[in-house]
Amino acid sequence: MNTKEIVNKNESEIAKYLESNKIDFYDYSFVFPGINIDSLYNENHVLDLWKYERGTEQSTIQIRVYNSSGNLINGYTQCYGNLNSINILSEKNTKIFQRLPNNYSLLFENELSLLNIQEKVKDEIKLKSSQKTFTIVIYWNIWSNYFSKIIFQKLKKYLKRYEMYDDVLIILINTDNVHK
Repeated sequence: MNTKEIVNKNESEIAKYLESNKIDFYDYSFVFPGINIDSLYNENHVLDLWKYERGTEQSTIQIRVYNSSGNLINGYTQCYGNLNSINILSEKNTKIFQRLPNNYSLLFENELSLLNIQEKVKDEIKLKSSQKTFTIVIYWNIWSNYFSKIIFQKLKKYLKRYEMYDDVLIILINTDNVHK
């Protein structure tokens, strides 16, 4: 479960990585702008309330699940523990672990405000999201190696097992460029 050296990645390198690892079950892939890293720690974007209340850094490995109304209904960060034990994607409607300190006031539209994308694309994504059962946003990076790969494995298994390919909008947000 070793990690790799932290290195900035461009969109082409990220696309090549996804393709070489057969990660083709997503609708959108974006690079998180490094300049916005501090935004992940503010109340409108923070997932892990326990870390937020203590003023500590949020993990850049996360799963955020939103319903069609754009409200967060489930979430996981690497800091919560082993995804094999805390697999929120082990049930069709996502498995809720009451002990996880998720910020259930998060809104999907706030995710998009952190990305450098045109308003037209944001509107398109919001419309598609409203037409799906779930929108799953994955924050991931290449340098974490196993930790991101396990998320992709669990997501692929979830989509296949519950035949959710048409019911879920998948957005990947690469965080390789956000280290301080």
